[in-house]
Amino acid sequence: MKRLHSILASILLLVGSFLLSRNPDIGANLRGFYTGFALASGGYLGILRWGLPVRKRGWVVLFLVLAVGPRLFALNLIPSDDIPRYIWEGRILLEGYNPFAIPPEDPRLIPFRDEVYPQINHKDMPAIYPPIAQYVFMLLSTATDRAEGYRLFLLLVECAAVALMFRWVKTIGLSRDRVMIYALNPLVVVGIAGHGHLDSLQILFLVWALTLYAERREGAAMALVTFAGLVKFLAFFALPFFINKRTVRHLPLCIGIILASYGPFFFLEGAFSFGNLGHYLGVFEYYSLTYAPLRWMLGTVGAHAVTAIVLLGVLLWLWLSRTRPEYAVPPFLLLLTLMNTTVHYWYLIPILALGVVWNSRALVALTLLAAPYFWVLQRLSFEGVFVGAWWQPVATYVPFLAILWLEMSGRWPAPDFRSPSVGVVVPVLNDAAPLGRLLRSLDEASVPRHLVVVVDGGSEDGSREVAARWGARVVESPGRGRGPQIASGVGKLDTDLVWVLHADNLVPRGALAEIQRTAAAYPDAPGGAFRLRYEGAGLKMKIVSVASNAKTALFGLSFGDQGQWFRRGRVEVPSIPLMEDVETAVRMNDAGIPVWTAATLQVSTRRYGRQGTMPVVRSVVERVVGYLLRRRWTDEVPDTTALYEEYYRVDGDLLAGCAEGFPPPPSRGQATQE
Repeated sequence: MKRLHSILASILLLVGSFLLSRNPDIGANLRGFYTGFALASGGYLGILRWGLPVRKRGWVVLFLVLAVGPRLFALNLIPSDDIPRYIWEGRILLEGYNPFAIPPEDPRLIPFRDEVYPQINHKDMPAIYPPIAQYVFMLLSTATDRAEGYRLFLLLVECAAVALMFRWVKTIGLSRDRVMIYALNPLVVVGIAGHGHLDSLQILFLVWALTLYAERREGAAMALVTFAGLVKFLAFFALPFFINKRTVRHLPLCIGIILASYGPFFFLEGAFSFGNLGHYLGVFEYYSLTYAPLRWMLGTVGAHAVTAIVLLGVLLWLWLSRTRPEYAVPPFLLLLTLMNTTVHYWYLIPILALGVVWNSRALVALTLLAAPYFWVLQRLSFEGVFVGAWWQPVATYVPFLAILWLEMSGRWPAPDFRSPSVGVVVPVLNDAAPLGRLLRSLDEASVPRHLVVVVDGGSEDGSREVAARWGARVVESPGRGRGPQIASGVGKLDTDLVWVLHADNLVPRGALAEIQRTAAAYPDAPGGAFRLRYEGAGLKMKIVSVASNAKTALFGLSFGDQGQWFRRGRVEVPSIPLMEDVETAVRMNDAGIPVWTAATLQVSTRRYGRQGTMPVVRSVVERVVGYLLRRRWTDEVPDTTALYEEYYRVDGDLLAGCAEGFPPPPSRGQATQE
């Protein structure tokens, strides 16, 4: 049945692609375009769901049919009015004029006006495309002055980028099926093959850069990111995610490439300029997710200020929490694009190209939900004006945000529900009282006792006896700190999933089933975590819990008291005495996209009650940020032994407070009380 569904989806994709491209002018036949786009989108989603109906050599042949066929159909579409701009700027650059300084309507360019000139958009504005794009236009102008020639070149560049994607996913250990996310997408077909947008060149450089970075060729990778930014400025925002202590030495090369690319423009006719980028950001506004409401509330300056602050904060936290750029660049570029003053549909195409690794359902949905954008082409076709309606972005972004919420909240449905086995690891040190409460809650959650491993770090309060009487497997830790404890416990399990709990947790009744459902609904996720809620919490603790949950939802940065779980073989537990939970979160981020589990764990407030809320929050923030800075900058797991010794007080020969972020346990023989 799955094979039959896949065959039908493949046919649907081809039929829909033919219908959407049948009329060259989309605006003149909008109904036919939408019919074809809907059919092609249904076939595309079906293929992503069921895969191609053939494997091995047949897979390659069918992939080429499904990828190349729609692009050949799309060549029937009228190219974008951006292409006349490409032709014009390449021509005047070849003639020695600076397109960054001299707009097309400038009287000095009257001798060059021909049949291309009337088709140019925004004749009063100088160029916005950066130098590498201008050099490409110039070289193409020596070979052709027809839009079809430019479009064919950009299509061939895209084919090279798709071929490179196969090398990329193979290098980082992903299935070749991931490439279908980009190559078979109907919006991509319309944007590159149909309308001939420049983004394919940017995609080639970005995919090439990420491939080389995965192969540890950082200098070449950063140079290629710079080239991508010199095709379209957006790509420059990917560069920070390639920088650490080892790669920062390549920054002079990147700066040199930028200076060398702009250098010749100092010697052209017309004063040196960076073009109309500032004008673009200050004047144009269309289809943005956030800019219009922000401008309505705060004014233009306030909207730009809030946008800049949000983007800078997100960039910093993504840089800290993800050491592999392929998992940091796509979400940041998506946010940057959606917060831009103008969001044309083809702006999503480079993000989707990088999304073959990110594999976000919400991003895939957004590219298909962008279909209302094309309504503006109807008015453009009949009236010659580019004016949208309020309902277009609403029809795109409201369902997108709903899907994004489903994806990020851990509530995505699991159509193929399976029950992976779940083993529990509980590291303890003098935690007899809270451990008893946790174990009773595991009973209520129907967790099998033989799949619970309690790893003791040298308790003297009867913690081992509490665990043994309950029926858990008790293991002595080979080293100090939670990291060695958890690693030792994982080694005693052979389950599909490993769930790490702290003694101060209380587990809700449906937690085990929720982990199994989430793992089935997100098969590519390396792991995840729960929301937390502090027991009997006042306002301050509620704010702390909201902040902790927010940093996990937005950046995948979970702590140990959030019930981290992960797939065996995808995430290796770090054997460090302190910050093992933060390192585990980083490793999950580097193995894919961790997910929420749609349940809430309760956490004791004993630590905050003894030390005070603000001192604890301040110390946690300082330690976590300090650790992440060292981890990200050095690209190595820091030795936290000194931090461990500094953080925990010593009472005789017993190292107190083994649990990261918890207060010191009592002296020998004294049980820990709530």
